[in-house]
Amino acid sequence: MLKDIGEIIVCFIVTILLLALVGAGIGIGLYIVYYVIQNYL
Repeated sequence: MLKDIGEIIVCFIVTILLLALVGAGIGIGLYIVYYVIQNYL
């Protein structure tokens, strides 16, 4: 029982970390695009 709960928690944490990484990647990408547009316009 505890083993199953532990696996669920691990999966949950990994999912959150992946979403955080994807979100950060998108945020950085948008920031770079915005920065480039501001410089060239």
